[in-house]
Amino acid sequence: MQQPQISDLLNNPHYYLFGFENEDAVFVRMNRECYAQSIFFDGRIVTLDDDAIRVPVAQLSAAIS
Repeated sequence: MQQPQISDLLNNPHYYLFGFENEDAVFVRMNRECYAQSIFFDGRIVTLDDDAIRVPVAQLSAAIS
């Protein structure tokens, strides 16, 4: 899978900001069914695949500013 642009990560609901690890923001791909099956309260998140998308927080912050 091709790495999405930061604008895609921020504007497309198929990318969910899963969390932060060290200096990276971690996104996962989800669709409507994944959101419906996920229990966000305790972290049981259903994703489309196991590939996480990592973006340096500094890059993400610069794109938002």
